Amino acid sequence: MKEKSLRYRTLGLLLLSSSALALAGCANNPTVSSVTSSSGDSLSSALSLVTPQAKIWSAYNTENLMQDNTYDLSRPAALRFDAAKGEGESAQLMVSANEKISSFSFLMGKVSDGSGHSIPAKDFDVYAEWYVSNEVSNEADAYMGYYPDALIPLNAYIAKNQNTIAKGQNQGIWVIANVPSDASAGTYTGTAELTLDAQTYEIPLTLKVREAALPEEVHAKSSFLIWYYQIAMGEGDANATDAMKRAYYNTLVSHRVMPDKLPDDDGSENWLEDYVDNVAENPAINSYRLNVPNGQTNSTSVTTLLTQLIDRNIYLREHGNNTIDLFKKVYFYVNDEPTGSTYADVRNNDLIFTNAKKTLAPKLAAYPELQKSLLSIKNIVTTPFNDTLVGSDTVGGVQTWCPQFTEFNSSALREKYASRQVVSNTQRAYGENVWWYGCIDPASPFPSYHTDANLINSRLLSWMQFNYGVEGNLYWDVCFYQKHLSNGKVIDRDIWNDPNTYSDCDGDGQLLYPGSSYGLKAPISTLRLESIREGNEDYEYFWIIDQKVKAYNVAHSTTLSTPTLLKSYFDGLFTDMKPVNAPELFASKRSSLLDLVEKMEKDSDSAIAELQK
Repeated sequence: MKEKSLRYRTLGLLLLSSSALALAGCANNPTVSSVTSSSGDSLSSALSLVTPQAKIWSAYNTENLMQDNTYDLSRPAALRFDAAKGEGESAQLMVSANEKISSFSFLMGKVSDGSGHSIPAKDFDVYAEWYVSNEVSNEADAYMGYYPDALIPLNAYIAKNQNTIAKGQNQGIWVIANVPSDASAGTYTGTAELTLDAQTYEIPLTLKVREAALPEEVHAKSSFLIWYYQIAMGEGDANATDAMKRAYYNTLVSHRVMPDKLPDDDGSENWLEDYVDNVAENPAINSYRLNVPNGQTNSTSVTTLLTQLIDRNIYLREHGNNTIDLFKKVYFYVNDEPTGSTYADVRNNDLIFTNAKKTLAPKLAAYPELQKSLLSIKNIVTTPFNDTLVGSDTVGGVQTWCPQFTEFNSSALREKYASRQVVSNTQRAYGENVWWYGCIDPASPFPSYHTDANLINSRLLSWMQFNYGVEGNLYWDVCFYQKHLSNGKVIDRDIWNDPNTYSDCDGDGQLLYPGSSYGLKAPISTLRLESIREGNEDYEYFWIIDQKVKAYNVAHSTTLSTPTLLKSYFDGLFTDMKPVNAPELFASKRSSLLDLVEKMEKDSDSAIAELQK
């Protein structure tokens, strides 16, 4: 293992020798031991449970704590969750072994509120954290060592006899509380059982269910590409079935992440049935990439594609479906990171899309709202703002700017992109849009989805997205199971032990692991994907508040800005595009944000008035 750099992965973190973990509380324990914990947002409010076998403690769900580091953190041996109805919120239990542990298991119990309401154990998902080594890194301040990444269902982990912990190592247990949408608000408590070899410990559980509920519709727009041919590189040809590919798609959707397109969408007419049946009226999916037939962007192919949508939408309206809009979720994305030599292609393709929409729009004359939706279809180009690419409806150019995250690292840059979202500042009848993306770069101190980046970075991206008015988030692949070498060659990779997907970049382009390795018929999630999901759930809090503020503006003839009103919630978590690694502060801010959502639901005028003080 390479020498560790001087990086602190959480506030107040100290590194000690492994023997220091066993200094306190080492008396013999009965067969079942327990520890009580105080309530509150801070995990430092109670002591860890220290036994001859191990130190048992908790971690924030915004931390990815290493297997081979030693942490002197006084954290309770307890799991705490704070969530809205219909939300999935996670917590981590850490086991730091003082001696070799030959087997471990974790059994959830139900939680009850003392008033006759309970949430059963089946609504909690339990995973073992799989650790992977980063031998190279473009994260400037990262340790070299073993980082938690894949989240393997604990039963599958035990079935392969992998549930051991070496002396001096940490093992994380990741638990997700899936709060039913019809749960009663209140504070629920219970216990789980952690077994280390023959010793069992009771772990207190606390779940605070809020009065607020997440909306069924997902509002954080995104486009996370699935390179479907790569699935066979990880799952094997025999397991890369149509069902498995669909499982990859559904896994992203269940995490509030939008896959770019369905697995069998090859641009032929057959794709339309799948889109109508599975996407168009599914509130969990808000974005879908139009796949130009045969990959040929020309007037004929684009007109054919849009005509399919128009004809089907008219048919559905004429046969009783009076609300369906097949255009509001779709977008084009054909120009990726253009350079000067390909700027002409950007203009030409944009003109093809714009002219096809304008030519076909009269077909929807009887449905003006559908006509507007057709004409508003976005065309995403992954490029920073460039005067050369500023276009219009008559000369073409960039319609949806999609630069990397770093382009928002100053107020001047953010104002420039915000100005492109004002229709009157453009030469387009339906304006321009702004997304952003990460691909290999950036790295520390900027956010990324790298395995060895601070986990809080991926959680905070959704907070930044709302605060800066970015409409969508694009990502290049979720299952790149091979490796790009610096010479451009692509080779196979040991997915479970080598996270180096590209040059010196760890984990970029891979947010999933092959499920067939554990006999599963779906891919395996990661801490990073769960962090992205939870960030997108946080985004819904902002959306709920924003709807209340917009209604307030209409009722009171004001022009209040939601991001401005919420400035205190963002302060301290990031500066420009630089996230702050402050898990305890984040937990406190998020808890306060949930308090505000509840206040908004009860009396939005009073809550907004309070925010203005």
